[in-house]
Amino acid sequence: MKTLLDLLSHTASPATRRALPSGRRSLLGRVALLVAASALSTGCLAATDREEGMDDQNLQESEDALYQTGTLWSTSSDGITYIDVCWNFTGDDDEKEWVRTAVEGQWAAISSVKFTGWDTCSSTESWNFSGIRINSGTGWYSEVGKKSYGTDMTVDFDYDWSSSTRSFCQGQHDYCDGLIAVHEFGHALGFAHEQVRPENANEQYCDEWDDGETTNYSGVELTADYDTDSIMDYCSQWDRSSPHISQGDREGIQAAYGAKPNNITDQVLFYEQAYYDGEAVALRPGSYNLSSTVLGGDVLSSLRIPSGWSVRLYKDANQGGTYKDVTGDVGDLEDQSFNDVVSSVTITGTVSTYVTLYGNTSYKGGSQQLSPGLYDLSSLTIGNDSLSSISLPSGWSVTLYEDSGFSGSTYTLTASDSNLIGEGWNDRASSLRVEGPATRTPVMIFKDSNYKGSARELWPGRYQDSGDLGIGNDALSSLIIPSGWTVLLAEKTDCYGEMESYTTSQSLIGSLNDEVTCVVVAGP
Repeated sequence: MKTLLDLLSHTASPATRRALPSGRRSLLGRVALLVAASALSTGCLAATDREEGMDDQNLQESEDALYQTGTLWSTSSDGITYIDVCWNFTGDDDEKEWVRTAVEGQWAAISSVKFTGWDTCSSTESWNFSGIRINSGTGWYSEVGKKSYGTDMTVDFDYDWSSSTRSFCQGQHDYCDGLIAVHEFGHALGFAHEQVRPENANEQYCDEWDDGETTNYSGVELTADYDTDSIMDYCSQWDRSSPHISQGDREGIQAAYGAKPNNITDQVLFYEQAYYDGEAVALRPGSYNLSSTVLGGDVLSSLRIPSGWSVRLYKDANQGGTYKDVTGDVGDLEDQSFNDVVSSVTITGTVSTYVTLYGNTSYKGGSQQLSPGLYDLSSLTIGNDSLSSISLPSGWSVTLYEDSGFSGSTYTLTASDSNLIGEGWNDRASSLRVEGPATRTPVMIFKDSNYKGSARELWPGRYQDSGDLGIGNDALSSLIIPSGWTVLLAEKTDCYGEMESYTTSQSLIGSLNDEVTCVVVAGP
């Protein structure tokens, strides 16, 4: 069985460290991670070629953790922790995208942290920068936490993968670069190696150390227990299918920086998986049986609730049985002993203005209110081919599709219409797309070009494989992107490999058409 450090037992040389600006030599973190020689093997981090020149005092000044002791990055009044990133060298564009996608898909996806920039450092930023400055060098390492002069990190995209113990990485540098980057950005965010926590004083959790590491820190333990699976732990056991942070890491970064602020003000989002992942459904105030939604019953694991709203969760259908009231975001219902048991819900909150569909002309008959999103035949409660008039708030638009699955002839409205007979669209629509103001409209992905075919809306986060994307694997062809949002597309599972980045809507994406398996969405 190969260990992770068998694959990368290399850090910066003393000469490299001395080349750093004065005051930074003792502040280097330690990479301690890579992948095993087999994609399915597991292992413990070994500690060879340890970092030199770091006495206990230096370590205590520089090492912070999910067990944290140092300076965290400041959070803005809007609840976002903005951290600018620049590359202090040119070239290696593919490798830079691998790093960015891994980091944003892990640390930033589930916390208030938002990495910005990712461009080439200016001449001034190359020596004086308030964010994370990434240099090219020998070895991977990072300073720990926020520094007044800017936090330095070094990456090694030319690392020697020729060793037989590192052969796994020879065919997928993207995966290995991404894994190391997640660890190093953990250091930059202010977290040290998990094994320096006092609970490990007798090495009962991990017996791998850097020279000079001790457990006598007066740190803040951001998780209740030692996390043997942490990305920051030398002895963590890893599932080689993806480089990911652990459950404890999720709890730790949210304890340090807070969860991602909920800017969704007009609907509650219910998620199949913990920490806002997996299948999801958005619901406005009212009472619902979850079995009648795409989410299904007895699968709810997390939810996001707008400020001032409340949700009552019921174990039985039709608002029956044991219930629990929640008034804020819940990342994991397991913590409240209510995971995978919710069958129905009641949502209480202030209803905003929405698009309204009517079954008869002159805004009469059965009606249905819709927020921005995609509505196929199964979502139209007024029935198939039943729409006769429609009310639109100012600044909104609705695209009608003749057939289900967002296909067939289309007709777009940008204003209310009391009688669709005149336009030849009375009782004709079988699916439709609603678009509202940019702050209330998510990214929309489509299976076919020109915004047609199976579709799904995506809020900020990371989506991988067919279960997350909802339109199938290797199927995405077009997407709608609100102003100010960014979408990263990747062809390999876990968002590695060839990538494309978009900031505007695409009626037909580029070389990754019908090859996308992973999407990272970054929104305002």
